[in-house]
Amino acid sequence: METNYKADAEQAQEDLRDMLSQKDELEIRIARQQRRLAALITLAESSEEETVNIDLRIGGLTESVVSVLKSILPEFATPNQITIKLDQIQFPVADYKNFRGTLHTVLMRLHKSGKIIKVPYPAKEGEFMYQWTGDGWMPRTRSGLPDSAGTLPSPDSIKLWNAVKARAIKNK
Repeated sequence: METNYKADAEQAQEDLRDMLSQKDELEIRIARQQRRLAALITLAESSEEETVNIDLRIGGLTESVVSVLKSILPEFATPNQITIKLDQIQFPVADYKNFRGTLHTVLMRLHKSGKIIKVPYPAKEGEFMYQWTGDGWMPRTRSGLPDSAGTLPSPDSIKLWNAVKARAIKNK
């Protein structure tokens, strides 16, 4: 009996691709569930006299920022919005001496690695918005969509790109 290693390797590669896709989807679901749980904890604490102690297992700053960005897909978020959402999931923002600088460093590292994209925030000059890409996919500059340098796309391009990304995530 002869084994077809090439066919086995192709099947193994396809299986791995499916598993990684499922992992990405599960991570997004986990991030959204963490946000939901944090909101419910806040509501419970405001209506009860006792403090509700539930471990959200949010991890470190980078992991928490990634979780926040995944949970709001396909939306973009500014550093201020990210900070608010981190606070909502009970990340210890107040424990940092210079949280804004530390957050900026994390966002720059994620951007350089291709995990997030960065585009100028139209409402405030000099501020940027970020969106999770995860797979490092970047749209082409010729299409008018955001590029890795942060070129400002048109609002229609952002809507189109978000629709394409949402469809890609849904079809993974």
